[in-house]
Amino acid sequence: MVRSPVGLATAVTAAGALAFAGALAIAVPASAADVNTPPVRTIAGSHTTLNSIYGLAFGADGTTYVTTYPGNVPAIAVFAPGATGNTAPERVIAGSHTGFADPGGLALDSAGHLWVVDFTAATIEEFAAGAHGNVAPIRTIVGSNTTLDSPTGITIGPTGTIYVADYGAGDVDVFDSAATGNVAPTGTIVGSNTGFSEPYGVVLQSDGSLVVSDYVAETISTFASGATGNVSPLTSISGSNTQLSAPYYAAVDGAGNIYVANYGGGSISEFVADATGNVTPTTRIIGASTDLDGPYPIAINPSGQIFVGNYDLNTVGVFDTDLAINTVSPAKGTTDGGTTVTITGAGFDAGAAVTIDGQPATDVTVVSPTKITFVTPAHTVGNVAIAVTDGGVTVTVAGGFTFIVVLATTGLDPAPGIGLGLLLLVAGATVIAWRRRQLTGASRW
Repeated sequence: MVRSPVGLATAVTAAGALAFAGALAIAVPASAADVNTPPVRTIAGSHTTLNSIYGLAFGADGTTYVTTYPGNVPAIAVFAPGATGNTAPERVIAGSHTGFADPGGLALDSAGHLWVVDFTAATIEEFAAGAHGNVAPIRTIVGSNTTLDSPTGITIGPTGTIYVADYGAGDVDVFDSAATGNVAPTGTIVGSNTGFSEPYGVVLQSDGSLVVSDYVAETISTFASGATGNVSPLTSISGSNTQLSAPYYAAVDGAGNIYVANYGGGSISEFVADATGNVTPTTRIIGASTDLDGPYPIAINPSGQIFVGNYDLNTVGVFDTDLAINTVSPAKGTTDGGTTVTITGAGFDAGAAVTIDGQPATDVTVVSPTKITFVTPAHTVGNVAIAVTDGGVTVTVAGGFTFIVVLATTGLDPAPGIGLGLLLLVAGATVIAWRRRQLTGASRW
């Protein structure tokens, strides 16, 4: 997060007289870089059979699996990679043999098997790769020993370990890869230290840690690999600055960045890997152009694109994760301009443009897809927005840079605080008064 300094801007003339620069730079937390961009494609229309979308998952080839309720009948619709528009699914899993009552969260394992948690039936079901029609699961975990109450989210580890977020029980259960029938979990993350209220979604990081979304507590918590019992999370994103609003599900990209669907806020928030506390998201996808309405399940496909199911619109929107601003350094410079600044982020292509408070920056250089350097123009004192435009998409960090006035004869930055300016003011006034007294005294002699 980029923050602006607090300080009384001052200037000293060559003759030693002190003058106020006439402006106070006030600390303002940087807001998220809001991106109001339409999805690159949308699966929508009567042929899709989408209705009340509860879950999303992907096969290794990009095949898209969606939990849906066409005609209020529970089903899993399977769409071909790249599906868009009013296209019918290539296959549908539905019918009495499936055991579906209220299916929700989905996951695919390394063998291409589909895993489904059922909220009402309190089951975990495994379907064979390529399953189609009214087919029975090849395995079901169900019964009192499982402690399952109302499972909502599921993720599968690389060795087949099963992780389930149970909204009703307020915990995350871990089952062995061979678990079947009425079997107890091998571990459960539960208790006051977890911070859970109603954990809903769970996703596995590449290092084995678990990211759990709690839509009531409005937290995104990460637990260490192998965590069990009443343990505290390694990190927990929560607080008003996060702008989380009913975050049912989260997803993780290859770099560990976390993407959250805010059902209550009609937005998707991105947080950098290891973000914790009351932090501002680095990017939010939000606005009328996004067509986000009740974003609920969210997942990242093998190509790194964000898929989100709009529960209230019965659509699946697809967004590129490319363009983002993560850091701005340095975050301040003189009003004369000429400060060389580095932006880090993602998705920077040759020809990307940078503006500061709407003014074009100079000497813009795209060093790499994750780094841009530029030189600031002259500007008046204050906090201003920095924006990067690339390929017709613009991301903005409000208050991302602060223009200040420095002490002319010393080059000192007044940003450390008002106290310095007041001290110099008093000192300057004392010098002036002493000099006047000397001159007055000399005229008497």
